[in-house]
Amino acid sequence: MIEIDPSHSPAALDSAARCRLYSLLAGSFRFPSPDFHELLHGGGYRDSLRALASGLPYRLTLADDGLAGPGGYVDLQAEYIRLFDVGSKGRPPAPLYEGEYRAGSRMQVMEDLVRFYDHFGLSLSTEQRELPDHLTVELEFLHYLTFKETAALERGLDPGAYRRAQIDFLARHASRWPRLLRAKVREERGEPPFAALVDAADEFLRADLAYLRGLASPAAPG
Repeated sequence: MIEIDPSHSPAALDSAARCRLYSLLAGSFRFPSPDFHELLHGGGYRDSLRALASGLPYRLTLADDGLAGPGGYVDLQAEYIRLFDVGSKGRPPAPLYEGEYRAGSRMQVMEDLVRFYDHFGLSLSTEQRELPDHLTVELEFLHYLTFKETAALERGLDPGAYRRAQIDFLARHASRWPRLLRAKVREERGEPPFAALVDAADEFLRADLAYLRGLASPAAPG
């Protein structure tokens, strides 16, 4: 997790807050581990989400009541599998892959995503074995871009290239499809915490794009 001296510039602190929230959400859509279940069950995840949202440079209100006190670990795993992995008919009703929600070829979506990652010298983890259009991968990429933005601000450098990349990636990919995932989870009556997690990701991605576009406007301060 990125650490920023509180005496440093407000712009760097704002960027770091966004970076931390991307990091938290990026770890929320993998197959749940015992540690993740404990974080949810004890209320630590909800508290972290609230704290990070309150530190953003814009107002973001998240409905997070479903994030505390879920059932047992086996129940959490079963709900993840039902919604996102296998489903009840051999196909997940709410897949975590962008290409499943976009018109046209999923391969074209993945190729465009790989071009984004390649441009910044990034490659997919062989250990995690996720495809380039998985929600976790897209959130991790935005975490990387906001980390680089924060580092540039800390050094007094122009963060514009990283902000432009975020706008482009959000507008073309990451902010476009989670609302459709959100609708699928609701249709399937997704249980806590996954319904609340998808809602939080969708709200944050769309709000962050609006914020970045505001920064990029001619009237916005640097």
